[in-house]
Amino acid sequence: VYVMPNPTQGNTEVLLTLDQGNQTRVELQAVLGRPVALVHAGLLSAGEHRLRLPLEQAAAGTYFVRVTQANGTQAVRVVKE
Repeated sequence: VYVMPNPTQGNTEVLLTLDQGNQTRVELQAVLGRPVALVHAGLLSAGEHRLRLPLEQAAAGTYFVRVTQANGTQAVRVVKE
């Protein structure tokens, strides 16, 4: 899981590479865990995926992109300038 560019001023993507297809939930959260946006919820096939993060209207600060699948959760920090 990668976020680019990071830090960002608003136009940002999360890049996912999945070994196998699976139900996937991608959320944008504030630093204290408050949900900001649900980026994706549903099946993603194996391979590479690019999803847009809705940070254009978000306040400057630190956020986390949380990716949850059946086999676990990963979180990546992203900074909005």
